[in-house]
Amino acid sequence: MRRLVVLTVLSVGLTLVALSATADALPGLGAVSVNRGPVGQAAQTVDRSPVGSVRPALPGADRRDPAADRRQATRRHRAQLVARWQGVADCESGGDWSINTGNGYYGGLQFSMDTWRAYGGKAMPHEQPAWYQSKIAERVRTQSGLHHWPHCGQYYGS
Repeated sequence: MRRLVVLTVLSVGLTLVALSATADALPGLGAVSVNRGPVGQAAQTVDRSPVGSVRPALPGADRRDPAADRRQATRRHRAQLVARWQGVADCESGGDWSINTGNGYYGGLQFSMDTWRAYGGKAMPHEQPAWYQSKIAERVRTQSGLHHWPHCGQYYGS
């Protein structure tokens, strides 16, 4: 089995290629291969990265996509936010986040338009996704408490 090891010499700017495996032991060196390990053992690469840094074994093997990580974190945060408010929505609107019964209160958390706008809500509450309604509700809760949901506020976080 052959393994290709690519070393980059930064000071000269050249790329050196060395093949290492049990079959590449040089004559006259006994049981030592070009990777300086005994013949018969797996070839090893020398990690010349600074102490404490982590380098993947193969180029690109452990590359992270920061944008994908942010999207995943955003989805997770939104799901947690909706989960905290789901009990209130179940009580207020039967869990229907898009409800508009014509009674002057809208969405899963039954916002009045005055409260919705006062806390930064855009458009109509019942037209917004559950996470957005929950985001506005969280602002209401942190700034003035759960008294906007006098009966159903007790289900927050459950």
